[in-house]
Amino acid sequence: MQKPFNFSVVGETVLTQKLNCRPAPAPALSLKTAIDRDLIAFWYQPKIDLKKRRVVGAECFARISHPLHGIISPAHFLAGAADEEIIELTHRALLAALKFSARMDDMGIYFKIAINVSVESLVHFPVELLLKHRPQNDQWPGLLVEVEEAQLLNRIVTLRDKLQAIEKFGISLAIDNFGRGNSSFAAFRCLPFSEIKIDPSFIQGCAN
Repeated sequence: MQKPFNFSVVGETVLTQKLNCRPAPAPALSLKTAIDRDLIAFWYQPKIDLKKRRVVGAECFARISHPLHGIISPAHFLAGAADEEIIELTHRALLAALKFSARMDDMGIYFKIAINVSVESLVHFPVELLLKHRPQNDQWPGLLVEVEEAQLLNRIVTLRDKLQAIEKFGISLAIDNFGRGNSSFAAFRCLPFSEIKIDPSFIQGCAN
C-alpha cells in the first residue's frame, strides 16, 4: 500500500483480508473493587425527539474507566454485585446526574436526566442527597428513575408509597423493558409512572 494512505483503501483492505483482530477480553473486576478504587465514570446518552429534531433528555450510564483496560461495560462488573454495592452505585449515579443537570441549568438547558436503578435502590432512595444537590431552580425538570418491569412486579405496593413520597421532589418513574415479561398496563395502574420504555424486541425490524 503506497503512502499517503487513503482511508477508504485501508478500510477496503481490512475487509478484503478479513483481519482477525479480536478485542482483548475485559478483566475480571467486581463492582466493589471499582467503587473502592474510584474507577466508576458516568456517560450520558442523549434522547432525541425526531419530530422536533432536538435533544429532549439524557440517560446516565455507568462505566469503569480502567487505567490499563480502558472503558469496561456493566456486563463485566454488575453480575453478582451485592445489593449494598448496587445501592452505592445508584447514589453515585444520582449525584453525578444532579451535578450534570445543574451544569445544564447554568447554560439555560432544561431537560430530564434518567438513571437506571434497581428496586432495592429505589426503596432506599437517598432523599437527603437529592435535596442537598438538586438545582435550586424553578425550571428544573426533575429526574427520571428507570426500573425494569420484571423487578417492579414483585414490589408494586411498596414502591407505590415510595414513589408518591419522592414525586414531590421532582423524581418520576420510567418502566424499562416493558413487554419482556408477562405483565400488562393494568398491573402498573397504581404506580405513578411517567414513561414506559418498550422492550426492543417489539420494534426490531419495524423499518422493514
